[in-house]
Amino acid sequence: METTGQRRILEAGLRLFRAGGPESVTLPEVAAEAGLTRQSIHIYFGGRAGLLAALRAELERTSPRAVALRQAAGLRPAPQALAAYVVAWMRYMPEAVALADPHAGASPTLRRIVDRLAGEGRLAPGWSAEEASAWIAAQLSPATWRALVMEAGWPPQRVAERMIHSLGATLIAPD
Repeated sequence: METTGQRRILEAGLRLFRAGGPESVTLPEVAAEAGLTRQSIHIYFGGRAGLLAALRAELERTSPRAVALRQAAGLRPAPQALAAYVVAWMRYMPEAVALADPHAGASPTLRRIVDRLAGEGRLAPGWSAEEASAWIAAQLSPATWRALVMEAGWPPQRVAERMIHSLGATLIAPD
């Protein structure tokens, strides 16, 4: 059960993150914004790494863009769900990229889509659901997004289109 102190710290951390990016999520600044001590952050979250993990979880729970990811998973058939997930992911990345955990792997939502692909017999031969989930998560990683959008200057929509085509050609069995 979440305490009032934890809620205040999360709200303060999200405000600072949205206003100034991840650099603004320092323990002294979050504590001051929340009206609490740095020790409170250590008690509730174990330090900055724990706080960032909690902020990631809070973004996934509350962000309209993250909600769109979950909604995409409900589309039928599964190839359309995967395409919608990729588009929603590209829209979500500007918000999530700075807090992303490079070691997080596939989200439960993405894994459900891949499991549906497999269940519908649409996963390409030679791919297990576990391998396909890990492959997609790697392709949609923050590093890939940074390289293509921030460094190469691709519009997020173009990245989404190329990802959908690439993932479809690689992972989805023809009708």
